[in-house]
Amino acid sequence: MTQHILEEESGKVIGIILLILIILVALFIAGPGLFSTEPKKVVKAIHQYHDSHGRWPDKLEQLWPQFLAADIDLKSTFRTYIYMHNNTMFVLSYHDGLEQGEYYRSDTKEYTTMHYHPRDPGYKSYKELKINPVCVDVPSKYREQRSTE
Repeated sequence: MTQHILEEESGKVIGIILLILIILVALFIAGPGLFSTEPKKVVKAIHQYHDSHGRWPDKLEQLWPQFLAADIDLKSTFRTYIYMHNNTMFVLSYHDGLEQGEYYRSDTKEYTTMHYHPRDPGYKSYKELKINPVCVDVPSKYREQRSTE
């Protein structure tokens, strides 16, 4: 009888450990972007730049130091940003190194999940965003990565 209780208890412990591992893996896959406010700070800074200058910035570097805090360094961050505008609105997309990220459209003020691999069912190319950009700011590390695919 005692052995049966021990087996039952050890089964519960193993179940709890497996549940914790599943949660940790899910949080890892979701990435730090799940809890990050950095993209929203960048979007806010772009809007502030527009309010101040009457136009969208051509490059994200134009947001420093007046509109973005020095502790946000888009070049060394784990997140890749792609920014484009067409003089009337902008799109900022970002991802954490996985095949999925989000993009923000200033005309709709919405954040939308975006898949970056053409085989993904939710894949959208930038042409589908229908922005016809006059300016695109893509980090060189991303250009090099995409050109090898």
